[in-house]
Amino acid sequence: MIMAVAYCILGHKNPAQIERLLRAIMRPGNQVVLHYDRRARRSEHAALAALARTRPSLTLLKPQYVNWGRFSQIATQLKMLRTALQTPSWTHAFLISGQDFPLRSQAEIVEELNHKTDESFVSWFDPTQPGHWLNADVRLRRWHLDSTLLEWLLRWPGFGRRLRALLGWSNYFPTLPGITRQLPGFFRWFGGSNHPILSRASVEHLASDEQAIRIERWLRPSGHPDETLVQSVLMNSPLANRVVNDDRRAIFWDAGAPSPRTLTIQDLPRLREARTAGKLFARKFDVSVDADVITALEGDLPS
Repeated sequence: MIMAVAYCILGHKNPAQIERLLRAIMRPGNQVVLHYDRRARRSEHAALAALARTRPSLTLLKPQYVNWGRFSQIATQLKMLRTALQTPSWTHAFLISGQDFPLRSQAEIVEELNHKTDESFVSWFDPTQPGHWLNADVRLRRWHLDSTLLEWLLRWPGFGRRLRALLGWSNYFPTLPGITRQLPGFFRWFGGSNHPILSRASVEHLASDEQAIRIERWLRPSGHPDETLVQSVLMNSPLANRVVNDDRRAIFWDAGAPSPRTLTIQDLPRLREARTAGKLFARKFDVSVDADVITALEGDLPS
């Protein structure tokens, strides 16, 4: 049997860039599940649907509205993982975005992971400890709202800004005013990045274990559950000792920036160093900012 991996891609723009990503990750046996945000243009959805018809190993999910940093984001990723489980061949599943790109060839990635079939690679830490999230208590204890209609209202010029100021949402996601929750007693809270590489056993546990589903329900109204659910489920499970605290991603941050650096050709030396250091993927890329860096990485991958 050909050993392989699965990729669950969350995309929202640049379908041509996603096509380049697909060319880089597709090999015999690999499975890909793609979700493209419903807010995107119909022409972009049509282009991806046409692409999926030519690639039997690509499953395109029905588009939903995904609100970044809210439960709809991780819920969509869980749906992709459950869809991937319908295919038996893969050993690990990657959660990636449409702005990721591999630093290693698929043959190298599959070969390495096939020797570690029971291990997951997940960034994790205790968010309540100093040096991590300054707003950890807000993330966990406040009741966050995940509403596409509310998001539209908050983006309405003028009105949205005033509404945020009135309800105290200027620096945070929308929350129910005055509502706080007690810290959970049935699991320990963990945080980390939303870029895990999950063993098949970990995906099965996330998808169907009763304790995992209970944790999922509790974290539903929290802030950035995409950065806590996988960590909290796995580190409170019998699989915890098989979780390697390294997501194998190259992500660079500029000082004080709220989002990771958009990589350009000037970052190519750092990316090649990261590959040598064992990183498998990097993010984030944007062809509307710099397509040359992706072209260079494509040239680094064996044909």
